[in-house]
Amino acid sequence: MFKQQDFSPVVRFGAVLRTATSLRDLVDRAQWLEDAGFGTALMSDHLAGERLAPMPALAAIASATTRLRLGTLVLANDFRHPAVLAREASTLDLLSGGRFELGLGAGWRAEEYQAAGLGFDRPGVRIDRLAEAVTVMRELWRGGSCAFGGRYYQLDGLEMAMPCARPGRARPDLLIGGGGPRLLRLAARHADTVAFTRRANRGGSGPFPGDTTMGALRRKVSLVHDAAGARTAQLELAMSLVRIKESIPDDLNAEAFVLGGDVAAMVDQVLQRIDLGVSYFLLHRQDDLARFAPVVAELSGARGRRAFDAG
Repeated sequence: MFKQQDFSPVVRFGAVLRTATSLRDLVDRAQWLEDAGFGTALMSDHLAGERLAPMPALAAIASATTRLRLGTLVLANDFRHPAVLAREASTLDLLSGGRFELGLGAGWRAEEYQAAGLGFDRPGVRIDRLAEAVTVMRELWRGGSCAFGGRYYQLDGLEMAMPCARPGRARPDLLIGGGGPRLLRLAARHADTVAFTRRANRGGSGPFPGDTTMGALRRKVSLVHDAAGARTAQLELAMSLVRIKESIPDDLNAEAFVLGGDVAAMVDQVLQRIDLGVSYFLLHRQDDLARFAPVVAELSGARGRRAFDAG
């Protein structure tokens, strides 16, 4: 159960752009998002399949847009050393005028790890490594000498002069995304935005059974509020929308991360999720953008109520 309290998060929408045939094609897609009212252009981070590399693609988008924020959904922590990523993220934040949102995750797709010759550790190890990486990056963003002696990362007095896009804030906004309890608790403690998605199974393929329902989403929200404590009111809650169907799902409680139907039906489904406290919606499929754009036009920038303080 939630105790309903007044809160007015700004509702916003992001869209993942996976591919483009040229710079012009990528820029056209990004400018369409900006004109359609989407708040963020996002890039995913999988090694397999037809995908653009996230950081250079976002730098290109930054130079061709003015209002659109830029984000990663999400970078797999195991693919990059945190010191390298800290500088790349700060540089992109500077070059975009403070519009970059660094999205991080623990990695989950076993087949691409194995195909690339990377060790695929159990979930707890990957999450612990992500926690260390976040600590390292925060230390580097603070400036000065960074000495860190962790299990997975060791830094011996590294000093990096970080670019700074915004006075008084020496780092980009941080989003941590995931579906399992341990990763969500980490996000609640350290992120600016917690992004809910379907929990992957331990083998690194597909969603965990029973983790796609509205009930599961409510439990995730409650868990994050408990873990965040006094930070709850400052947290932004986001969620993935992995598919937009032409018809309304037969059981609206069974598919929290899927919407469907006409514009009015989808607006109502988004409002149900806003009532849970989610205010940032992340559309995964490029093919769904045109159908979903009228929902964005109606709700983007609106203010809702947040249900919080699990009790």
